[in-house]
Amino acid sequence: MSRVRRSYANVTSTLALVIAAAGGTALAVGGGNADKVDGLNAAKIDYVVKAKVPPTPFKTIFSQGGLVLRARCIEESGHFMDLIAKSKQSNAEIQVSVTSGTPAGLDRGFDRDFDRGDQLDIGGLPTGSQGEATLTYSTRKGSHVSAVFQMDVGSIFGGSGVKPCLVGGTALHVPA
Repeated sequence: MSRVRRSYANVTSTLALVIAAAGGTALAVGGGNADKVDGLNAAKIDYVVKAKVPPTPFKTIFSQGGLVLRARCIEESGHFMDLIAKSKQSNAEIQVSVTSGTPAGLDRGFDRDFDRGDQLDIGGLPTGSQGEATLTYSTRKGSHVSAVFQMDVGSIFGGSGVKPCLVGGTALHVPA
């Protein structure tokens, strides 16, 4: 009877196969924390709400590395959403590109001196609009955040106004 010899290569290749078969779930070897890999913090952005009259208050939907994203859903003869980025650090830099509409339009916003308390309006989509955004934020101390997310207002998920506001995506944060 032959004996199977276990080596580091055999174990790691089997582990990689199991992870790939499970849908590529992130795994930090030794720590078991899927929120942090190779020094990067990974975060899910998930804001799905109903519009209310009066408007829902702003809700923080992401906060890492000095960057805060806040959103609210508004019902005023249609559905609207406000999405803003705020800085917790002075002398930071932010850049945002939003592609939306048909035909596709591109809006860009940036601030090279994004100070503590400053805010940049990202949302403001009218009823039935949707968009994809790419955001980068950097501080003088070397903290960097990159986020990619979609925004949608109106009949999302095939419904008719059940939950008309959506911001969903991912963010990576490289600590200073």
